[in-house]
Amino acid sequence: MKIRSMGVACAALLALAACGSATDAVTFKAPATYQSAASIGPFMQVWTTADKHDALILMKLPTQVSLDQMLAQSSVKNATVHLQRQLTICGSQPAVYAEMTGVAGMVGNSSSGKEPGDVDFIGTNVSGHTYMAMYVRDHGTPVDPAAVAAIHDVCPK
Repeated sequence: MKIRSMGVACAALLALAACGSATDAVTFKAPATYQSAASIGPFMQVWTTADKHDALILMKLPTQVSLDQMLAQSSVKNATVHLQRQLTICGSQPAVYAEMTGVAGMVGNSSSGKEPGDVDFIGTNVSGHTYMAMYVRDHGTPVDPAAVAAIHDVCPK
């Protein structure tokens, strides 16, 4: 993943940020073991565990993109995609799911963005916007089932 690209995108979103939250139109909720770490207006919210080795990221794009293009729009660059498939969440809502490995420095892991991380990704469209939820953790660490469940809960309110 290219953290520089994420930083430029975040700075641009911050300049455009207004009141609101990325969770305003969806039911997404981080598990109790995650604390809010950053919010960029209505476009992005980040939660991390106390040790900052795991993170949940919810991004709301200002427009809607097709399921086929969501992974390319996710700002997860230079990642190895192990699994990508379309699925249904929230009963009948189409989504795309992916599992990837790449550099995950955006979560503040121990080596300043040089160690590989594992990413679980869900992308879906709600109310004319594309929502992307990611669960990022240090490579090879156990999966937090509550975090995986959280990214599958990007449902319309």
